[in-house]
Amino acid sequence: MFDVLNHEQKKRLLRDFLKSPSSISPKEIDDLLKHFPFSSQELNYLSLEVLRQRKDIVPIAKLARKLKTDEDTAREILSSEKKLALFPVASDKEAKLVRALLIPLSKPEVILVEDEPTENLKLVGRLSGRGFLVVFDSDFDWKRSSSYMLSLYASLALQDRFKNVAFTGIITPEGRLEDVQFLEKKKELCRQEGIPLVYPSNCMKDLKNLEKFLTALTVPLASLPGEDPAPFLKSFPFDEEYIRDVFHIDQPLVYTERFEETVESFESFAVWLERTASQLKRINENYLPIRIGTTGIPLCMTFYTGVVLSKSRVPVEFYQYDNGKYKLAFTLTSDREVPDTTKAQELVEFYEPQDYEKIYIRMKTQIQKEEDSLEIKIPEGKILDENVLEIAFLVNRKLRTVKGCKTLFLDTSVPFSFALGYFLEDYVCLLLTHKGKVVYTLKPPQKGKLYLLNAFSLNMLEKGRAIIDIREVTREEAFELLKEGFESYVSHRSTAQVLSKMLRREIEMKREPVKLKDGDKALIFQIRVRPAEGQIFTEEEVNKIVEEGLFSFFLVEVSY
Repeated sequence: MFDVLNHEQKKRLLRDFLKSPSSISPKEIDDLLKHFPFSSQELNYLSLEVLRQRKDIVPIAKLARKLKTDEDTAREILSSEKKLALFPVASDKEAKLVRALLIPLSKPEVILVEDEPTENLKLVGRLSGRGFLVVFDSDFDWKRSSSYMLSLYASLALQDRFKNVAFTGIITPEGRLEDVQFLEKKKELCRQEGIPLVYPSNCMKDLKNLEKFLTALTVPLASLPGEDPAPFLKSFPFDEEYIRDVFHIDQPLVYTERFEETVESFESFAVWLERTASQLKRINENYLPIRIGTTGIPLCMTFYTGVVLSKSRVPVEFYQYDNGKYKLAFTLTSDREVPDTTKAQELVEFYEPQDYEKIYIRMKTQIQKEEDSLEIKIPEGKILDENVLEIAFLVNRKLRTVKGCKTLFLDTSVPFSFALGYFLEDYVCLLLTHKGKVVYTLKPPQKGKLYLLNAFSLNMLEKGRAIIDIREVTREEAFELLKEGFESYVSHRSTAQVLSKMLRREIEMKREPVKLKDGDKALIFQIRVRPAEGQIFTEEEVNKIVEEGLFSFFLVEVSY
């Protein structure tokens, strides 16, 4: 059978086998082994997957001879749990992602299907302390390449800590990491594919750095408007620029734009924070576990940072500025943790009149007993620092009982403001203030439907008077939003087909009117090209517009 097939035909046959492994006969397995290994790594990759799927009918002695190993090792190759390593390869002409199939072995030997293992492969085995079989899913000049070493090592030694991450880098016998050729081309390839790429740098110099990155990465995130972020960033071992580059984060991790103390200025900060927190959540869920190291000023921004990060479900370390350095104040792993508030009850005073519009939380000023205000007096200094989480949780429980939308005035410490926001999330409506002026309205999330549209019109409003919140979102954020369920009212078939490919899900075309009710959201795919009069873009034209980046996603939220 394999005698008369060319390369592409062999590849198609092997892929057909993988689609229906139970239909493979012993005769077909025997014919495959007759020609295995092939001169192509790609065919060997597929062949090994087929053999592992039908290990029940593979003649072990014959496979052992083909792989130049003993029968026990051959059985292990068919049965052991596989690992997958991902890395980019590049040249002057092209760049592509290659996947390596790794089978860890109990014996300290390295098997390369079809050829003798290179010294680089043997070095990966010594450094990882593992014997292994390796085969690549794509043909490239692996004999002259060394950049796959970091990916193979990471997968053998640390793969239980990450998934869907690519690596490129050369490893020396001493465990140091060396630069590779065509790095920028490899970065761009991984950026286009949406896959993180870990590579050697000033903060990724050796295998110890790699282990720390993959097992204990803390990502800095802070609001320091008008401030120099360098002292805060020095608290972390991995550069902000490196982290952003690896994970393709499209904006700074420290917000330093000057706060103009206006609603518009706070809105700009809120958009940055929510987008960045969403990207960090995606990293934590899809690639590797991380922590967020955070701090901030002023109090209103720090409070809101707590609100947003509580929803990210990422463990958070809060750092407090003290004597020229940032020191860890506390760690929060979940807003579901319930601190013991027994001692805090003795440290906090409440004054709650029958009806009120304002909430004051103060450290230094005593309770004034103002009839239009809920007043909360908390301790300051060392007592507050030592009990900050317990006191914040106690105050949070009081604020959760608030009805209606109240104005919040904070005269507290920075760590307390963050912890209060973290525990409170957005369960109540609050008007946040800065220097006595309202700068932001924190509203509980409204429940409603999510619609995917390719246009927005005022005719979609159910009532004549409405509050419309519009913000631009990234393609990744759009993808995450649609995970919660949506209804598609994309009115052009060509656009629906392109969106199906872009968002990796079936997008239905529907030419029906939409009426947005209270709490509904609309995700708008907008093309930034003006069509000629009466023109409807073809699928090819929309594809070209997407490839050139001439589009945007906007999230519209409606309330009446």
